[in-house]
This record gives sequence, C-alpha cells and structure tokens, in this order.
Amino acid sequence: MLLGSILPVMAQSNSIADHVVINEIDTNPPGDDSKSISEWVELYNPTENDVDIGNWEIASTTILKKTLKIPPGTIIAPDGFAKFQYQILWFPDINEVVELRDSEGTVIDKTLKIADIKNDFNSWQRIADGFDTDSDSDWKFELSNPGSSNGKIATESVESSVSIEVSTDKENYILNETVEITGKVSEQVYIFKPSFQPAQIKLIISGPNGFSETMQFYPDLNLNFKTEMKSGKILNVDAGNYSIVAEFSDATSQTQFTIRSGVIQEEQEIANTLSISTDKSSYIPGETVFIKALSDQIIPFEGMKYKIINPQGEQISGGTLFPMNQESIFNDQTTRKVFADGFEKTDGAQFYVTVFMTTVNPIYGKHDISATYGQDEIQTSFELSEDVKEDVAISLRTDKPAYGLGETVTISGRTNQVHISTLDFEILQTGTSGLEGGGKVEVKVTSPDNILHVLDVLRLAGDSSFEYILNIANDPVRYGEYLVTVDKDIGSAQTTFAVVENPDDYVAATLPFTISTDKSTYEVGDRFIISGKIVEQKKRSSYELPTVSISITKVGGGSPTMTVPTPSSTEPLTAVLSYTAIPDTTGNFELTNTLYRHVFNEGTYILEATYPGLKASTSITVVDSLTLGSIELIAGTDKEVYGPGEEVHVTGGITSPVSRSEVVIILTKPDGDRNLYNAILDDKQQFSWTWTVPRIDLAPELEEFQHTRFGFVPVIDKTVGIYKIEIDAQDFGTELFFKVSKNPDQESVRVPLDITTDKVTYNTGETVFIFGNAIKQDKLTEGLILPERPQIIVKADLVKEVLRANVDIDSGEKFQTKLDLVPGAFKAGNYKVQVNYFDLTAETFFEVIDLFDTTGKDIPLALIMDLDKETYNPGDVVHVTGRTSKIVYVDRLDVVVIKDSEAVINCGKFYCGDVGTAVPIDIDSTGRFTYDYTIPTSSETLGTYTVQVKTDFDLITNPFEVVSKPPELEVSKERQIVYSKKIIEKFNRIPDAVIPISFVENTVDDTIMNPRVLQGSLRVDKGTESDINIQITTDSGICIIGQNEDCKVKKSTREPGKIFDVVEIDGINFKVRYSGPDVRLEKFSILPEDKTDVIPDSSWNVEVLKDEGQFSRFYYKISYVSFE
Repeated sequence: MLLGSILPVMAQSNSIADHVVINEIDTNPPGDDSKSISEWVELYNPTENDVDIGNWEIASTTILKKTLKIPPGTIIAPDGFAKFQYQILWFPDINEVVELRDSEGTVIDKTLKIADIKNDFNSWQRIADGFDTDSDSDWKFELSNPGSSNGKIATESVESSVSIEVSTDKENYILNETVEITGKVSEQVYIFKPSFQPAQIKLIISGPNGFSETMQFYPDLNLNFKTEMKSGKILNVDAGNYSIVAEFSDATSQTQFTIRSGVIQEEQEIANTLSISTDKSSYIPGETVFIKALSDQIIPFEGMKYKIINPQGEQISGGTLFPMNQESIFNDQTTRKVFADGFEKTDGAQFYVTVFMTTVNPIYGKHDISATYGQDEIQTSFELSEDVKEDVAISLRTDKPAYGLGETVTISGRTNQVHISTLDFEILQTGTSGLEGGGKVEVKVTSPDNILHVLDVLRLAGDSSFEYILNIANDPVRYGEYLVTVDKDIGSAQTTFAVVENPDDYVAATLPFTISTDKSTYEVGDRFIISGKIVEQKKRSSYELPTVSISITKVGGGSPTMTVPTPSSTEPLTAVLSYTAIPDTTGNFELTNTLYRHVFNEGTYILEATYPGLKASTSITVVDSLTLGSIELIAGTDKEVYGPGEEVHVTGGITSPVSRSEVVIILTKPDGDRNLYNAILDDKQQFSWTWTVPRIDLAPELEEFQHTRFGFVPVIDKTVGIYKIEIDAQDFGTELFFKVSKNPDQESVRVPLDITTDKVTYNTGETVFIFGNAIKQDKLTEGLILPERPQIIVKADLVKEVLRANVDIDSGEKFQTKLDLVPGAFKAGNYKVQVNYFDLTAETFFEVIDLFDTTGKDIPLALIMDLDKETYNPGDVVHVTGRTSKIVYVDRLDVVVIKDSEAVINCGKFYCGDVGTAVPIDIDSTGRFTYDYTIPTSSETLGTYTVQVKTDFDLITNPFEVVSKPPELEVSKERQIVYSKKIIEKFNRIPDAVIPISFVENTVDDTIMNPRVLQGSLRVDKGTESDINIQITTDSGICIIGQNEDCKVKKSTREPGKIFDVVEIDGINFKVRYSGPDVRLEKFSILPEDKTDVIPDSSWNVEVLKDEGQFSRFYYKISYVSFE
C-alpha cells in the first residue's frame, strides 16, 4: 500500500457553514413511528470553537409543528456531532421542513423540503459535513450514519493523507477466466470543481501486445471497491503478464497478475464452491440453452438467484431456482438427455433451468449469466450466433474423426434449403483405415460376415436438424472405416469416420491418393500388406469403379519377375510382378502378398500406385538374415522407482544399421491398460522417449478405505505398482520394468517380489486384505510354457499354518487375496504372511486382537455400544456400532432414539423419557451390529438424546447432544484459506525408543510446502499397555504429551462435547487430540488452531518410555500444505 499526501482543491468560501447545522435527519426510520420514539436529528459543529446550544430549538414547521427545546448547558465541540430524539410522530413523512433556532428564536439553519416514505435505514444528510450553499443540492438521501461523518471537504489550509489498496483474487488465471479486482480507500474525498462530487477511483490495466484499459468508479459506503475483467483472445485479453495501477486523489497502488493459455497444474482442495455451466458454448435462434449449477452445500429455505443479460444490457431471463433432488433430475427426460453425466449423487445443491432463444429479432453476441447462492457468486456466458446455413442441400458431420472401441459416435446435420420431415439414413462399415503419409495402419480387415450395416429413418426437428447416436461395441471386429449417408429427393450427403486402436493419434488422410505398407523393412519370406486410400473416387459411365495398379521397381535397376506356365507353349512365361487392388466404397484398398526368395532379394524397392489421374509411391527394404549381421536393441530407464508427476526417461539404440525409422513402445500399466507409442530413430540408430507418471489425487482426509454395505474396503490406487515397457523394432525387441510409488525416495530399488497387508493390527471379525507385486515369469515343462502362480502362506504365532493359497498375477503384475478373521477361529497374536514365487520369497506381519472371550472364561453376556461422536448438528447422521461380549446367536436387536424431556419421565419401563419408535436391526454371526440415525433439520431437534439398544439379555444406553451450528464468519478474500496442494510423508514400524521429528519447509514442483499436521500411533504387545507410553517434547523443552506433571496433555482429550485440547506451544495455539495412555494403540494428532498457521521449523522428540527388550512399533506421518 502506498501513502500519499494531498492538497485538495480550494473550496468556495461559503461552502462550509460557519455555524451549527442540521447535518442529518431521519423522519421515517424502520418500524412504527406511532409506537416508539425513533425519529432523530443530527447537529454538527463545523467551527473551531465549542458552541453552547442550550435552549436552542429543533422545530417541525408543517402540520404537527412539534418543537424540541435543547436542555441548557448542551455543548457541541469543534467538528462534533449531537443526536436528538423527541416524541413519537415528531415529523410527518412528506413536505416537512425542519428548522434549527437559537435561544432568541432566530433560524440558524433549516433543511430542504423532506419526503421519506420508505420506512428504512436511509436518511437525508448533507453531502459533506457542514456543507451549506442554501441549495437543495447540498443534500443526499443515503444509508444513515448518525454520529459519524458524511464525508469531508478538505480546504487549502488543511493537508490530509489518503491511501488506496488494490489486489486480485488470484495471481494466476487460465485464459477465458474472469479477473476479480478489489480494493479499499482510506477515506472519502470530494472535489469542488467543475462541480461538487466525490473523487473517483481510476484503474489503469496494462498487458501484452499493447493492451491497455482504464476503468473509473466510486468507492462504496464502506470505502471498498470491486470490479471484474473477462479474459479471452476474442476480447484482446490474451495470455501474458498484466499490471494494475490504482489512483485515488494523489495516492497510488499497484499489483500484478498472470493469464496462462493452458491449465495451471495444481491439485486444489476447494472450500465451498458454486459452479454454473451451459450444455454448449454457442447457440443459434430457435435453440434451447440448458443451464445447470452445482453447490457443495444446501442452504435451507434459500434459492439461487440468476439472470441472463444480452449484449445490449437487457435482462432476457432470470428468477430464483431451488435445488432439485436426484429423482426429479433423472425422471425428467430432457434433463437426463442433456446432463446425463452432469448431475451426480451429492450432498450439495443442484439447479437446472432452460431458456429458449427466440427467433424474433434476436440479439447476437455474448450473453452473460450471473448467479448468487448464499454468499457465493458465479458468472459464465454463451454466444448467440447467426444461423448461417451451408450452401448445400444437406449438412452432415460427426463429432470426431476417429473413435476407439466402446465409444459413442454422434452424427448430426440439417437440411439448409427446405424443411422435410424425414431422411433415409445408412451407416456401412468398410475395410481398413490408414494414417496420412504412409503411417502405421491402425485397423484390421473386417470379415464380410461381421460388417456393421445400419439402415434407418431420421426424423428432423423443427429447425431442420437431426442427430443419430451410435454406440461402438467393444469388439475388435468393429475396427475399420465407416461411410455415413443421408438421402432424400432434395439431395444427399456423405461423411466418414474411423474406429482405431489409438483415436487420439489418428490423422485422416488429406492427400488425394496414398499408399503405404505395414512395415518398412521385411525379411525374405515375410508376408507384407499394401494399403492406401483414394479421397475422391471416380466413376465411369458404366458405374464401374476404377482399380488401383501397383508396380514394383528395385532401386539400382530391374523389377521383380516370376515365371508362369502357358498352355500353348512348353516354355514358361517370364512376367514383371505387379498387383491390382479394388477400392471399397470409402476409397480404401488393401492386399497381402509374400516376399518369395526366388522373386525378391536384398535391396530397396519402390512401390508405385496409379489411379486415373493420380499417382502415389512408397518404398520397402528387404533383408536376408543369412547375410545380415546380428542386430540387437539395447534400452534402459533413468531410474527404477518414480513418484507421481515424475518423468520416466527411456533411451536406447540399435547396434547395427536398419532401414526402420522408428521403434514401437507398448506401456502396460498396473491395472492392465496398454498404451501404444512411437519413438523416432536418429541417424545414429538411437532413440529416446519420455512419459509422465499421472499425479495421484489425494482426498482431503487422505482416506485409504471406502465404506460399502460390506464394510470398509481398501481403495486400491491403480496408479502405483509395476509398469512394463515393451520396445519393438520389428524382428527384435526388449522389455523394461519400473515401479511407481507414493514414496519413491523410500524405495531405493524395485524388488521382483513384494507383499503387504492393508493394516498392521486387526480385530477378530475383520478382513485382512493381502496385496503384492511380482514380475511375471514362466516355467518350461516338457516343451510347454506354463504360467507359475505365487503361493501365499499365512502362519499364526509365526509357526502354525492357517492359510495356503495360489493366486493369479494380473496384467499389471499385481496379485491379491483376503483372509476373514472369524471370531473363535483366530486367536490373538502375531501372524506372518509369506509369498513364494519360483526361487523368490517375501514376507510381512500383522497382529490380531481378540475382542471376544474365546478362552472359556466366565464373563457376563452383555451388549457393547459406541457412537461415532458425542455432539451433532441438525441434519447429521449418528453412526451407532456395537457387538456382544460373547459370540452367541441373537435373532435381532431393537434400537430406539429418544429425546430427553423434563415433562415426561417413564424410567422403569423399557423407554426412559419421550417414547420413541423401536426399530429392529439385524446382528451378524460375530455379534456385530450397526445403525444410522438421521437427525431432523428443524431447530426443535436441539437437546439431549439417548440411544437405547435392547435384547432379551441386556439393555444398553448411550447419550448424545444436538447443538446448533455456529454462525459462519464472513472473512475477506485475503483471509480465506485454500490449500492448493497437500502431500503426506509417512514413517512406519519404528522400533526405536527415541524418534527425532524435524519440521522444515519443503519445495515440491516449485511449490513451497509447509508442515501443518503431525499424526502418530504407538502399538505395543498385549499386557504391556501400562508399561509403555509416549512422551512428545519440543526443541525448546516444552512437553506436549506425556505423564510428567509439566506436560500439557496427560490424559485422553475425548470428553462430552469435545475431542481435543487447545494448548500454547512457543506462542502458537495448537489443537491436540490424544487417546490417553495405557492402551494398546496410543494415538495422537497435533495441528495449529489457526488455519493460516503451520508448524514452525523445529525439531521435536518422541520418546517411547519402555524397558529394554519390550516390543513397540511407532508410526507417524506429517501433512504438508501450500496456501493459495
């Protein structure tokens, strides 16, 4: 912020009064003036001396003529204000003139003729304190501010200081986003010449390509200002760096922002968002605009307000929309068709509206849509374009030139000259499809028995348009090129599309005539495929299609020949080799032949194809392995283990010269997905290839499990795992392997076999998920290649075998299985998981805790119940879980949720308090049960509740509180916290007694990451819980968690109504959550209370207080965040 001293313009000598004035008056404030004294008058002293206004009068001069006599001794200080109220109905609401009279009855000041019928907070006030030229223009009708300044007019003798701030909502934008500019001035400033008015704010925005724009406007009543600038090439606001200079009076301030043409690569954790979009970006008159909006929250009893403004600034549509539920959205046929993928099941609000673009005097250009929901505002726009018809009878197109298997083809068009009701429609699958310039043929010849042939009738819409949807089957027989034809008496139209393996790499032929081969180098004896395309076929008068003639000539002279017997001669006939190909209906042709040794020898051959009026050629190289030296392909990666977002660099080469110009690279991912790439060979027969590992999307809570009706199931990240690279150079190739890990620095080498479990500690009744990776190998048995399967063995107490299973390795070289820990069958203790694969072995361990009495001890049979929280808000879901203390058969349970009442007490019966409705719930074979109760959203639900669960042998209760949600605080843009990126650093199974933890700032992909959350847990053997505990100490000697007297947290922080303690550590308040000591799994989490704070650079010590030889395993993770 820049500060500047100003010398305002000279004010007229009579512009500021030299006496006390009526500065502001409200004759009709909110409410009923006949029932309460609410009307008021404000006086102001513009002089430099105290003024005694005792016995002065403030008088109504019309109708009521009520007069207030000011008490004696009333003094107004220089530049001071005094507010007065009198009786009910002091002033009428219209045609009132109020006078200020001194003690002698002389009129010192009076108002203009006042009219105020709005019954609101607006008042009549002088445009500046004390401004008085005896003109009605001295006054303004605005939001009242009694006792405060209306604004000052600076005089030549007074030097004042004013400042201005300016900022943008972001530093980086994507092209076509809207730049929001906000700021604030320190005070209101007025100028007198050429006319009296407030000073304006001036923004000068400069950017690339000579861009310059100036904006001028006034600050609002709170001295703030806000404006927007839409970016986009069409607006001449292109990508580049921009500066903003803000001027107000003599003060200036500036800021900068950047507009990028591509997507800013950031993982964003969004707070509350409102989004709005249309189904298309451009429309023509007669079409319907489908508008959808999404918000991640539902605001009770409030709708989304929207409006659409045309280029002339006129509102053509608007109103208030209320959220639609999922059922109504998908029961609406139009909504389902337009937004089939747009609306999903969500806890937030979803809005939908349609607007018809009139055909009567349409206004072409950009139409702006703005919407407001709660505190959120959002804008988007669309173009209304003139309906420009093509100069053909029928227009026909597809949404893409090429598709993959399983994709959907959208065929659309319209008639341009006359409107008819129907068109005849045909789709015909043809043979092959190639790439421009003789590239690799991507598709195969389709058998006539499997050709797709569609005949249909298209019905045209009111605007003469039509659309047809074709779903391509996920079957290789659907590879090929397709001819689409629409036809009627008015004319016909045709277009084509292709179905290929890699549609993103497809390039349609644009040359009028092409020819290519499936490879560039062949071995003598190989079969080779010649294919090509004719863009515009010719027809003869007999409606026959001309054929393609192909001749072959060897470089250096000569042509391949072959001898054929003749019936009229004993001598065979020698003929020059040539081929003839017949194009299909789309102009594709293909033929297959063999390079026979008696016809072809080593060398380069030119294939020339001719078609009436057209020629095309290509070349092939024929080699003979009997004379060619040994060729080897050598390749490697720059490292073995990569992290998300890293680049995999592959380099290699071929040891001997070949005619091949490229190598084919096939990447197989852990989930089995295969992708095809090419790498060009340089003049030294070397190549390089780079592939970027996709980033792993981290959920806000980074949960590794998802909840299903079968319980919590691990979420398998398909990005991590082992990848295989196959490099093919026709007759030779090689394979490479690398691994992707969330923590690549902790995995120095890629092991050929590994195994792990989803957790290290389980309770009986849970499921152990076992995962592993293995590099596939095969074994040779009596001339047959048979796949070998990894064998998994699980042993209890590290000795007794409880599971043996052979598992399959999938295409991503992963395997998995699971083990159900049936209560009674699995005892408490340590278990070992071992996998054997050929001569390789890997192992891991886990622990089982037995929650049930399976040792024969005589303990009571009872119910055990727990709630996920102790305090809830209206609309929350209470998650009830529980089990029996022993494994017994129970048919069912009854659960009831009761709101406690002081008026009704029925203790002694089954229910205590207001009687609720009992709900029967099932209990599984291990004695476990769950129940979810949704709290109503009305305010009457606040209070104390009790959950009661009853069986024939026990009744158990658990209370909880329902409290109102705290009000959301409005914060400025500068204080809104958005974590633009979040990463986690994990450390597992640490057996040490002292674990130092360092908190330092990190830089990841040029982004500064700061430590914000520390979470940890300690696992010990059963029976040693009270002997082993944690103590956490900072480098300044402060004990955060521990059992010593000086430790901040000594026991569990979970109490009714709270789950954490707030403690001060080195001047920063931290939220500390702690399970308490003397438990088998001692857990904690520590993070700053203020969302803007991070853990400062420091070193903390975690001490595991235990005796020598005692078992413990410490786990911890640090969450790092970056702020937007």
